[in-house]
Amino acid sequence: MADQPLSTDTILISFLSQDDEQSELTTLALVRRMSRNCRILLIEDRDSAEASQAGGVAHERAQRLKQFADRMDLALNVTVCEWRNSLEELRKRAVDDVIVLNPPKSALERQTLVFRQVEKLLRSLPNDVLYTPAQVANEGSEIMAFANSLSVANTKRLAQLAGPDKQLNTFKFEGLAEITQPHSSMRLDLQAHPPAMLLIEHAVARQTTITYSRLAAVLEVPVLVVTPGSDDGDSN
Repeated sequence: MADQPLSTDTILISFLSQDDEQSELTTLALVRRMSRNCRILLIEDRDSAEASQAGGVAHERAQRLKQFADRMDLALNVTVCEWRNSLEELRKRAVDDVIVLNPPKSALERQTLVFRQVEKLLRSLPNDVLYTPAQVANEGSEIMAFANSLSVANTKRLAQLAGPDKQLNTFKFEGLAEITQPHSSMRLDLQAHPPAMLLIEHAVARQTTITYSRLAAVLEVPVLVVTPGSDDGDSN
């Protein structure tokens, strides 16, 4: 029998300007592996000229997300939130909550003030954070881990996300910088044989300037940043 999703609360961040059904399906499928319950913060990131249309767009997005969730047997609550308020909401989350960031596919949209402020905050929080790609290139057989301890890399949450029978390979932290170089041997090998997931220890994430949303988007691989010692809970 397949493992049941963990009894974890997930907070999924998406943006009102985002309209990408494929990325929503990919992200909700990853969320469903962890939990049957998900709260979505749909962040208002449109300018004032578009404000009059925002209500209708938000309603349509919420309805579509709920339809996707129903197909996956996922309980979903959608909250439309002004971006500054969303930062305060994220600061209040319990440490055990998993935060899932569904970044815009466009590199330009990932450079907006709102998105950069949200991602900056995520780097400072103690929560585990999952950065999702618009789509997963394939279900690779390897998990690439950049972590000090195997206990970090062998969490129940990781097993749920990446699936069973994955080969865990640990790498030195310097390898993260190499992955960001388009023509490096590690980057080329990773693109030729995409892993199931990248795992990065939270302490390492705070010491580097690598943008994890970009890493997930460019490599089409989920990136999970984990906190050592966090308790993933028991299976339902």
